Amino acid sequence: MEIRSSELGASDGHFFRSLGWQDRAELKAFFLSLDFDQRRSYFGGCLCDQAIADFCGAIDWSRTIVVAYAASHWLDAVALIASIPPDDETAELSMACSTRCSRSTTVGSLFDFATAIASPCRELIIHRELAMPELIHLVRERGTGAFTADEIRIRPR
Repeated sequence: MEIRSSELGASDGHFFRSLGWQDRAELKAFFLSLDFDQRRSYFGGCLCDQAIADFCGAIDWSRTIVVAYAASHWLDAVALIASIPPDDETAELSMACSTRCSRSTTVGSLFDFATAIASPCRELIIHRELAMPELIHLVRERGTGAFTADEIRIRPR
């Protein structure tokens, strides 16, 4: 699935799309492009290149939805929705932005796209310690999540 940002009211040449296992090299390149602070924020620690390659290689594509905000030759931001076994009624949502990403505009649009393609009967969990401040602010501002000390839970629609 691919949606041009112009279809969402933007004219910056970016588009939103779902990634699959065939896009794993592109996803790995995105994560490898993150700087020290971005890696620490997303992964909870600064991972070396090999650890990021291992992370990307271990993604269970049958249980994980990956969506991206992209330009023609690179990814600017990604959102991963990883189902939690055994029943897959709950999933973890995580997002990361590159240094090129305009967080103020991208986070909300990527969040909307990711949640729209996630199963409507699935509760999403965002781990507060690893979430971008813009994402926490967005969910709080919209009143769509239940906040606890460690996580934000977004009920199915």
